[in-house]
Amino acid sequence: MECGLLEGPVKSSSTVRPTVRHWPIVGGFGFQVVYGLIQICVLVWFATHGWLTPPWYVHAIQGIGVPKIWCSLGALFLVFDISITTFELIIGHRYAEHILWDHWDRAHAHVAHADQAQELFRDQQKARDQKLEDYLKTVPIIALGPPMTALSLGFIVLKTTNNSQCNALMFGIALPWVFNNCLHGFARNILRLTSEIDTATIEDIGDVFRNTFAAFAAGSQPKGALNPLLQDFWISALAKVQHFEDRLHEVWSVGAVALFASLASDGSQAFFCALIAAATTDFHIQVLFFMLLVFVCASSMRTLYPLAAATTRCQSMAPCSKENRSIRQLAGAAGTLKMNVDAETKYITFMSHMDRSNFGITIPVLGTVTISMLISKATILAAVVPTAFTVARNYLQQINEVYSHTGFNATA
Repeated sequence: MECGLLEGPVKSSSTVRPTVRHWPIVGGFGFQVVYGLIQICVLVWFATHGWLTPPWYVHAIQGIGVPKIWCSLGALFLVFDISITTFELIIGHRYAEHILWDHWDRAHAHVAHADQAQELFRDQQKARDQKLEDYLKTVPIIALGPPMTALSLGFIVLKTTNNSQCNALMFGIALPWVFNNCLHGFARNILRLTSEIDTATIEDIGDVFRNTFAAFAAGSQPKGALNPLLQDFWISALAKVQHFEDRLHEVWSVGAVALFASLASDGSQAFFCALIAAATTDFHIQVLFFMLLVFVCASSMRTLYPLAAATTRCQSMAPCSKENRSIRQLAGAAGTLKMNVDAETKYITFMSHMDRSNFGITIPVLGTVTISMLISKATILAAVVPTAFTVARNYLQQINEVYSHTGFNATA
């Protein structure tokens, strides 16, 4: 009995999940409860700072050149960021439990048409299986790397400038915030894992065209749904593309909530970094937090890039190497084959669908995520962020001078 081009997992997620049971977001429920309780403690910790503004907190903030009047606002931004990350933890875990692992199981193509099909696809499938597993192993490094690097960089700056508030800043503010950012890093990379799974499935579809066309060009005559000269091939291909589109909609209509939460967390962190960079009178701190601001903005684009890359493998018509051609390009290459009337009709139907549909990852509100869309958004950010930062800094510095002259900002 013949199987579909994309039916059945090669390796079940049940063999992978035990290895990540202690991770945030994708791990076991008990571990998520522990992370959630710690996150709530961090939330209460910063909320207390914003409400009571204890002397050590005020002195620590003033130690990086930020006047006292901005202490509560800074704590408010941190509380907002931590609240969003807590929501990320909740929605991300639900997404992983109900969507992600099922998506993983369906990702690996298992073509079982014939021995010839096994020979055509087995090696590529194994390579993609291994690639997904290798990426999963790097998730902790990718998630923990940026916040730990920022923590180290901040410590170096404070030490080299002989800041007297180094310990208070590191243990009272930086470390709790880094814990929050580590959770955010895992949430962000779970979305990237989803797009990696999408890419693996797209490559499986592409292999149907790439390998069967290569076998046909070499003089082999594939049979049935693997023969591009027969209508069965194009009927099967269209059915599988439509099935994959439905699956993408199912995954990302839910994953969009986690994606927007991730982007909102990046936004709140960007505002906090902008506040400190604009309000401080310490040049080193200003440079440090402006660098963090740029990094956070770039990270938001980096979250969307894997989605755009997956869409490119679906519908791009840009010139590229044979290995990187999109499904649309691969299918278009069949236009030179001599088909019978029935096969040509189904081929035209297939290409019409590819031309008219938004084949790729589509996010509610954002639309289809493409490289060109990201470039346009990045261009806007590159123009707006420096301008907005300059205006905000001038305004905040004027406020600092006014309160400094009135004595409102006198050290307690």
